Formats: sequence, C-alpha cells, structure tokens
Amino acid sequence: MNIRRQYSLPNCIITLDGLDATGGLGEGDRRPCLSVLLNAELKFPAAGQSFQCDREFFETFARTVSFYAQFLLSGVRSPHLPPPSPAASALPPVQLVPLPNDRHRLTVQPPHLEEGTRPPLPVEVDLSVIEFFDLVETLDQFYGDDRTLPDVQLYLEPVPKLASGRTGAPNQQIAPAIAGISAVALVAGAMLLPPVPQVQQPRDRVREQIEGEGGPTESTPANGNTDPNAGPSPRPEATVTPIESSPVPTPTVSPEASPDATPEASPSPEGSPDQADQTRAEPRLIADPAQLLALSTSLRSQILGAWGDRDGLDNAATFDVSVGEDGAIVGYRPVDGTPSDAAEGTPLSSLLFRPATPEPAPREALGTFRVVFKPDGVLEVSPRDGYGDDRLPDPPALGDPSSARSALQQQLERQPRQEFNDANPMEFIVTATASGDIVDYRAVNSVARTRRAQSPLPAEPNRAAAIAKDASGKVTLAPVGQFRVFVYRDGSINVEPL
Repeated sequence: MNIRRQYSLPNCIITLDGLDATGGLGEGDRRPCLSVLLNAELKFPAAGQSFQCDREFFETFARTVSFYAQFLLSGVRSPHLPPPSPAASALPPVQLVPLPNDRHRLTVQPPHLEEGTRPPLPVEVDLSVIEFFDLVETLDQFYGDDRTLPDVQLYLEPVPKLASGRTGAPNQQIAPAIAGISAVALVAGAMLLPPVPQVQQPRDRVREQIEGEGGPTESTPANGNTDPNAGPSPRPEATVTPIESSPVPTPTVSPEASPDATPEASPSPEGSPDQADQTRAEPRLIADPAQLLALSTSLRSQILGAWGDRDGLDNAATFDVSVGEDGAIVGYRPVDGTPSDAAEGTPLSSLLFRPATPEPAPREALGTFRVVFKPDGVLEVSPRDGYGDDRLPDPPALGDPSSARSALQQQLERQPRQEFNDANPMEFIVTATASGDIVDYRAVNSVARTRRAQSPLPAEPNRAAAIAKDASGKVTLAPVGQFRVFVYRDGSINVEPL
C-alpha cells in the first residue's frame, strides 16, 4: 500500500511517498508505518522552487539543515557542515551560507533519479529568518513522527573543543589559570587576619510588629511604664516589607482543557492596577475575517499533513481548537458528545504546541475553530463563531498577474495529461499564487467536470500555498490571482487572466 505523509508550514512543504515494509499495523497502532521511502519532494512556496530526491539525499539534506541551524544558535560551526565553496564544480549536494540582511542562501543539487533524462538543474533559494526556521520546524515535524522512517534519527553530537575557535600557545592558556590560583591564595590569606564576626540571631520582624500592636513585648512592660531607668528602652516599631512575588508561569494548555480557558496570572510585582488587569484579562479573540481565513487554512493544512490513517475513526469526532496568531495549536477540547479519548484517532495531540521553557508567555490573540473528523476521511474546519457576516473574505489580489500567469502556465505544462476526443476544451477557473501554485479551482463546463483526471490540474489543490507569515510571524493570506485555464483535446494549454 502506497503511503503519503506531508509536513507543511507556510514557507516549506515536505511530501514523502513510500511503503510499509513492517507487515502492517501492530497492536495499538492506528497509522501505517512508512518504512521505505520511494520519493521525497520539498517545496518552497514563497520562492516558487521545489526539488525531488531519494532517501539518501533527503537524509543528507535534513542533516545539513540541522547542522546549520545549530551553527546559527551556538555560533560554533560543526565539522560535519560542508564549508562554503564559491566554485560551482566544488559545490556540495546541499549548501547553506549566510547572506547580508539576515538571509540565508540554500543551494541544492538534486540527484539524477530518472535514467535517460537530463540531470536536474541546481535549486537556489534565498531564505529569510522566518522562512529558514519554517524549514527547520517542518523537518522537526518529520523527526517527531515515529511512524515515518523510524530508523532515521536527529543527528546531534557535541562539537569538539578545537572547533570552538579558542587557539593560542600553551603558556598563554596556562598563565591565566596560574594567576587565578595566586589570587585565590592571597584572598584566602587575607581572610585570616580580621576577627571572626559575631553572629546575631535573626529577628522575626513580622512577629515584632504583631506583638507591638497587640500586646506587651520584652522591651515594653505590661503596665506601660516607659521610664528609661525601669528597663531596656522599647524597640522601634517594626515595618513589614512585602516580598515581591514572581509571576506564576502559564501552564501548557492540556488537551482536556477548554481552548478558551486561561489560568489567572498573579499580579505584577509593581502592583499597578492597569498591569494586573492586563495580566488577568482573558486572551483577545481574533475577529478579523481575513486573519480567521488564513488561520483556518493553516490549521487545515497542518491536520491533513499529519492525519495519516483516515480510517481510524468509527464515528465523527468534533473538537473546538484554539490557534495562536502564528498558526500554532495551543489547545483543544471535544464537543457535541465526542468522547475524550477520540483525540487518539486524530493528530491533534501530536500537533499541540508545548513550550520548551516554563517562562510566562505574553497573552496573545487566539482564534477558535470547530474541527470535525469524519470516518470517511473528510475534514471540516471553520471558525466556531463564523466570519462575522457569514461570508468568506476575499484574499489580497496580485499586483502583477502577468508573472503569475507565466508561472502557472509553466507548472501546468510540466504535469502529465491525456488526450481526449471531445471537440470542446476543458475550461477551469484557477486561483494561483505569484509562484504559480494552485490553491483552488473549479470546473466551468461539463467536459472539465467529467474529464478532470485527464487534465494537468492536481487532484487536491495546494491550499497551504495561500497562506504566508509576515515579519512578526503572524499567519496572513498570500496574494493570489484568478485565471481561466483551457485544456484542449491535443493536450495543449492556454492560461488567460480572469
């Protein structure tokens, strides 16, 4: 049985096709195991670039990206990372080099998979920081899926000390240590000279104030006599200094918790009413129709990419899912009579965002969506409260549709198609991005409806290409254009702006 797994983010899509060589599902397993990789395809929608490769090249690509990401975070270059080479003849199969303005150039020489054809041309993509870490996070989704190539593990090892860049003569490296030992000896000798300080018992300042307000103390007689000759002078009234309490870390939203429920945070140390109200306030719900449409498309793409076994449900399962502005799933709960254990047959638990540190995160706006998993593999995703006026918003239009028209024409001509006998051509209305990715289409005439499989249009449009991320990391709608596509009986194609 052929198995397809897709891991996608707005700026990177990884599609793996393979077979299950483990003999079928094991006990308790709901998804088949993709253990034999036949083909891997990587797409960069923003740049309009893609390439295909085999398993060996895919593992090389994943390791190189991992080493480069570790280099960016640590500043220490791994010896396994291929050095930059300006000569085209000496280029490694996968190379990543930094560019000015926080960009990174990825150069890939895909392998030659088909005999008798031309070798594929090198693929060169300039990635922004957000686009690069979308690539890293997409690979993390692959590494975190134990039902896809389980024998491939993330390669991590400590970098040798010699690779950290600390060099110098041995005497120069030993001299600071000797000087440090001498300084410690001098300080230790000096500490023997002064007398040992007298230790005083700490005083309970809170108890002193309570006793001073509500009853006699050792320094104040019970009869109230304050004569200096009658005894020790009374202690001055103690003041209680409040201890500043640090904010309580916001816990990770559990799958059983309500996606709208947020724990009450402790007040700020300064005690400002405005800040305390802001901390305790409920998260703002996203109401902008365009942002809801972008998040809905992103959520649908994430779930479909991770939903491998779509026959694992006996009944429909309905959930309310909360999504952050960056597209991350932060919580979900079953609704409409769905049992709590129904989530095991869905990818929601594997897609749930879990913060790496318990530090409190700032309150962010959330979008709440109604997600329905049906036993026949159909997925329904929509805003829980609708789009405001119950009408889908229009995505932003392309500024220059002519370049998108050319890119769409080239993409369609690269796809296989079959001749047919009808006199009239197939006619479609196609929505595409600037790079020519088809995010939606519909058949216009009866020939297109009955012979769609013989056209170059894909069985499922790439709806993930309709979303992007802005500079702040928020999911937004990508500009798209609409085109009229004619497919003629001889296989020729004509694309016209709508």
